[in-house]
Amino acid sequence: MVRSDAAVAGAATHARLVMRDKKSLEQTHVCLGVPIYPLAHEKRFVCYVLNVMLGGGMSSRLFQNIRERQGLAYSVYSELNLYRDSGALLVSAGTSAESAPKVVEAVVKEFDRSSKSPSRPRNCGAPRTT
Repeated sequence: MVRSDAAVAGAATHARLVMRDKKSLEQTHVCLGVPIYPLAHEKRFVCYVLNVMLGGGMSSRLFQNIRERQGLAYSVYSELNLYRDSGALLVSAGTSAESAPKVVEAVVKEFDRSSKSPSRPRNCGAPRTT
């Protein structure tokens, strides 16, 4: 079953926050995700391009902005998970507990920047953050 564009755009979403505190670790792992098209959807290839542009390597927007320019994370990348009936674009970052809120803010800004960019792959299904 392939969902229509309207179904993806109107999908109900919510944020879930899970925090675990281990005193022996000084690392915080952040994972943010947005829904996208399923595997069989014709616009899935646009999502692959968005994934590479956003967090697919050392020249990606997330890596350059969050790790190199701001020095907020030691690891930041995105991944695409496509399934038969749904999909998700996930961003993961490894950072310190103090920097985690700034990392989340920077990732959301990159989502927003990608949604407004003239070079943005259109209609990937990821909702705008504003």
